[in-house]
Amino acid sequence: MKEEFLAYAWAYRLYDGQKLCTTDGEIIQIIDPGRLNRNSGPDFENAKIKIGDAIWAGQVEIHVNASDWYAHGHETDAAYQNVILHVVFKADAKIYIGAQEIPTLELAQFLKLGLYDQFESWLKSKTWIPCQNQIQSVDSLIWTSWKDRLMAERLEVKSEPVLALLSQLNGDWKMVFYHLLTENFGFKVNKTAMSIFASQIPWKTVLRKHEDPLLIEALFFGQAGWLETENIDEYHSQLSEAYTWIKKKHDLSPLPKSIWQTGKSRPGNFPCIRIAQLSTLLGHHRDLQKNLSKPCSLEKATDLLTVKAGAYWEEHYDFGKKGKKNHAILGASSLQNLLINTLPTYWYAHASYHGNEAQIADIIEFLSRCKAEENQITRHWSVLGCSADNALDSQSMIHLYNEYCSHKRCLHCQIGLHLMKQR
Repeated sequence: MKEEFLAYAWAYRLYDGQKLCTTDGEIIQIIDPGRLNRNSGPDFENAKIKIGDAIWAGQVEIHVNASDWYAHGHETDAAYQNVILHVVFKADAKIYIGAQEIPTLELAQFLKLGLYDQFESWLKSKTWIPCQNQIQSVDSLIWTSWKDRLMAERLEVKSEPVLALLSQLNGDWKMVFYHLLTENFGFKVNKTAMSIFASQIPWKTVLRKHEDPLLIEALFFGQAGWLETENIDEYHSQLSEAYTWIKKKHDLSPLPKSIWQTGKSRPGNFPCIRIAQLSTLLGHHRDLQKNLSKPCSLEKATDLLTVKAGAYWEEHYDFGKKGKKNHAILGASSLQNLLINTLPTYWYAHASYHGNEAQIADIIEFLSRCKAEENQITRHWSVLGCSADNALDSQSMIHLYNEYCSHKRCLHCQIGLHLMKQR
């Protein structure tokens, strides 16, 4: 038996509540099991329980064995002085606070049959998700409700580093936007490098020089460390010359080229292509942040983020290296990534920071209009009969797998709770 499971059974009342009694035979009525305490101290707070004829309000402590109370040193810990009920699997000892005995509930005899076996089977499961053989029985209403909560949770988690960045940038939301956009232009392989790169860009200079695409591209490639070699061709020479002037004027220092991952990058995702696309995008839209500062239509966002790098990059994916295809245009999957992962994250951080519930609803609506992602995780879900109709669905399913299923956090999942209650 695991203490985590006992706490779960207590919180969700997975026991025969009509026959509960203490080890001394007093009838117990659970009015409110309390709120799970995620900090130090007793496991549940603000519980309300009727024991015999008296109604008690206070804390509940959960243990596998009653003697764990002493093993954990609770008898000398002032934080446990307000415990009104000790819930255990096995009552192998009487527990006291001073001279007062704490009422004890031995939950083993009241638990619904098969619950712990179900829990153990999920922990031991070797399938892609623990409940793989049961997932088809889950009602669509349960799925819909849980996916909505998962999406809210995912946006909350993803907004945390954005709010931390806001603090670092002295509350400047415009700079947060450009930093986040730049970071996400690195996509999976070069996201970290792009984040470092973004911190080295003098953004006010970039926004002032938007009329001259060559200067922006020179600044970007120069700061990224791609212009520190001898001139490779005429275009590389032009950028190097321009960057030499910019670097001296603004006292800039380039990053080492070694921060960029190139070995695992396809030509279309090569760092030079992404830097060129980003510089072109910002060169064309001086007010990009202003136009995308709050939730908008999918059509508007798509139009603003659609970009094609300069003519040189129609043939090249690196300086002096030609590719077989034209990679200058930002591909559909990359554009979809920015629409789903960059804009809603920025919008949610901004809306939650300012307490704007209406904008949060608009973000959910925006995601519901975006096409669902197709990747290994969503394909697995589809095989199990759980298809994603839009990005709201696919993002929820990705979060569910990454944060719950892959870690076997079945006791924290609404699907797991539903399946437990079915038994």
